Amino acid sequence: MSLKRAWPVVRAQAPFVARLVLVGVLLAAARRGLYPLTRHLGDSDEVNASADVTLALLGIVAGILTATWVLVRPTARPVTRCASAVLGSLLGGLITWPVLYLFGGASLLGPGVLLAWPIATALGLFTASLLPWTSERFDAAGEPHGGPDGGPDGEWGDWAQRPPSHAR
Repeated sequence: MSLKRAWPVVRAQAPFVARLVLVGVLLAAARRGLYPLTRHLGDSDEVNASADVTLALLGIVAGILTATWVLVRPTARPVTRCASAVLGSLLGGLITWPVLYLFGGASLLGPGVLLAWPIATALGLFTASLLPWTSERFDAAGEPHGGPDGGPDGEWGDWAQRPPSHAR
């Protein structure tokens, strides 16, 4: 797919990815808001570990909600939407670190907790794609629009696979 043909797809998914990055900022704010509840749990290492676990749990919840949103509201390009969800959650998770630094609080001991959100999103989408009702919804959302046989005048363009001539 050429860049000229891919640009409308990228532009259509950009607001969704931007919202997920904004959710990453909100996750950092939520972790900072929950920090006073965890700072009296023990010595400094235990406090930092509990803050990391709090961020990981927030990321898992955000991942489940992101995957649910993608599954409940499929678009005409479900694979692109799923890839955008994983990319947006990855960017949102990565933006959480500098925002946490700006907000202050406990330091991040395990930067791997930033990947809890994209991993939960990917696992949620993968698991749900195995269910029969979601597969049918993805298939319905991905149907080509245009020609009766999904040919070149359809949404999928010239790379759409036409049915064999005996099936027409």
